[in-house]
Amino acid sequence: MVYPDTPHGFNADYRPSYRKDKAEDGWKRMMAWFKANGAA
Repeated sequence: MVYPDTPHGFNADYRPSYRKDKAEDGWKRMMAWFKANGAA
């Protein structure tokens, strides 16, 4: 998944580049992938 116009480090909540909506969506997608592939 690529989030257009989203800076590097968007998942780091201690950085100015943090993007809450993108970070939450990315985390949700990552966890779903892990579950679908037997890693969670």
